[in-house]
Amino acid sequence: MSDLPDQRTRARDWFSDEQVFRELCDAAIAHAATEGEEAFAKDFCGRANLFGLNAMISERQLRELCEIAEVAMPVRLTDREAKEPHSALDREGEHG
Repeated sequence: MSDLPDQRTRARDWFSDEQVFRELCDAAIAHAATEGEEAFAKDFCGRANLFGLNAMISERQLRELCEIAEVAMPVRLTDREAKEPHSALDREGEHG
């Protein structure tokens, strides 16, 4: 684990579809093994309902939510974009 502080992000940094975020929260509630895990998952379910993809969530919190839900940790959307071989602007430059 890193010594860096746990930086807050928004759910939109991780998910492009709000429904996927909500399903993760619901799955975490369903798979919670302890009252603490269930309370944690319910807290994020409430955040998802109130704020949608604007809900604040840190990488560590998201990792814990994924572990409870027994799903793979998503890749941050900005990390995915950085790995794309060509952006739309690069393609425009090739043709124009």
